[in-house]
Amino acid sequence: MPGKSNLSGLKCHIVSDSMHPVLKVGDWVTLEPVGSQESLKRFDLIVFKRADRVVCHYLWRINQQLLPGTLVTRSLRSPHHDEFPVSFADILGRVTQKRIPAWTRAVLILRTLLRGTT
Repeated sequence: MPGKSNLSGLKCHIVSDSMHPVLKVGDWVTLEPVGSQESLKRFDLIVFKRADRVVCHYLWRINQQLLPGTLVTRSLRSPHHDEFPVSFADILGRVTQKRIPAWTRAVLILRTLLRGTT
């Protein structure tokens, strides 16, 4: 959920384990503004509004065909079960101090290829 803001940017408190082990319950993350959709990259950690919640997931892809311009995000806990489209307007920011390790990114891509999905 959104937290206090300071000169470093908006701070959010992590309240679920959906991004474990990169982000743990109880962590505080600092967000930076996202200037444009084009500045986002696969595996960026983004925080966005979804209904009455604030969610932190990683960016998987930008839709080009179905609902063009919307974003597909995933959690680390269930990377294939959480693909609701996210509007760029709902993004609150990008997490600045944490990144998904390269080996984890490779595993996520390999699992996706083996499943035959994109």
